[in-house]
Amino acid sequence: MHDWYLPLVFIAMLSSVCSVAVFARMSVSRIERAIVAEGRPRPCPWDGPSARAFWYAWAITLPIGRRKLADGRLIDVPLLRRHASWADRVRAWLLMAAVCSLLVTLLLGWFVVDRN
Repeated sequence: MHDWYLPLVFIAMLSSVCSVAVFARMSVSRIERAIVAEGRPRPCPWDGPSARAFWYAWAITLPIGRRKLADGRLIDVPLLRRHASWADRVRAWLLMAAVCSLLVTLLLGWFVVDRN
């Protein structure tokens, strides 16, 4: 069972790291430059270990509802969405899909592969 699991984890990790790097470099920096050029502060003033890229992807991809309010405390979602282009939305969806696939792969390994 380990014959297929380790390459799968490697592929999921590589795709997650690459998608974070691409989204942070191409989308986050462009969106922030547009917002700062408008005369506003950055939408997410706190940045941990590349947490800003995840916050931006979260704000761009997921719909606003009861659990995710438009007037969040850490990020200005409507401002961020207004400056996100179609390509930014695609990169955000790819980032979310890559990270979710990594989490599913790790959970699969924890529950299925380690039990055998």
